[in-house]
Amino acid sequence: MARKASSRFHELNEHLSARVATLGLPGMDIADVLLVNGADLLLDIDDGTRAEVLRNLAGPPTAHVSQALLRRLREDGKGRARPYLAIRVTGWSGELVGTLFLRCTLLPDRQVAFIEGSSCLLGPLRERYRAVDRLLESPTLRQSCVMVAEAALLTPFLLLGAPFAVLGDLLAPFGEHREQRRQERMIRHRSFDYGAGFSLREEAGDRLFHRYFQVLDRELYAKTIEHRVLDALVEFMEDHNIDTSELVQRQTTIYNSGLFAGRDISINRSSVRAGSGTHWNPTQRSPQPAKQR
Repeated sequence: MARKASSRFHELNEHLSARVATLGLPGMDIADVLLVNGADLLLDIDDGTRAEVLRNLAGPPTAHVSQALLRRLREDGKGRARPYLAIRVTGWSGELVGTLFLRCTLLPDRQVAFIEGSSCLLGPLRERYRAVDRLLESPTLRQSCVMVAEAALLTPFLLLGAPFAVLGDLLAPFGEHREQRRQERMIRHRSFDYGAGFSLREEAGDRLFHRYFQVLDRELYAKTIEHRVLDALVEFMEDHNIDTSELVQRQTTIYNSGLFAGRDISINRSSVRAGSGTHWNPTQRSPQPAKQR
């Protein structure tokens, strides 16, 4: 019975992926990813997972894992390495990147399925990174005067700081060697964090929408995917003779509050909400995929 429930559960994951793919949204990408905290790779995951994810202790985690590992971890459901279905939509030439991380797992009794959804959003690039796009092929007289004045003001300070900059470059290899030795000690002591502590794209992102239509498109992509996921869930349950009346009745509540608890299935979703004006506030930051940890 447990094996049958597990098989149907993997069918559910595949069904959700296939049904969302039929939306055909521009810039949409769907992939199975493995998420794990970089500090847990050496000590807090099982040996089989570590052997596949971290093949070289002194190197980065692998970029790809097998479907067999994802299937096993999906059945486990409570480990520190957890597979997710990442549904990513990129719009506005990369200015907006919305991702829904969807996880389907079985609870320990093998009788209850748990569906978790977590949304995140990368906003447009900050305005200061767009300055180069506004440059003319030939600067105007005023722009030329401004550039000459700025150069005249900065040149004395740069000349004074040049010797120190050169000295820093000469001493840089010694600092890199010390940092490498420190990391090697952390690996031997099993305290090294393989996680990415810095994301260039996230740091360059703004907390403001630059166009009103960006707000609308973000809502369009998010709501369209969320509705399709719930519709696909209802379809799958009905195909397997599972009563969906309670789920259908509470769909509106799920859309509005993001939380549903039923007898045979549980759904949890946290979504990005658009604030007043053109501000946006992410309610949850996305976890880091294994290939980045």
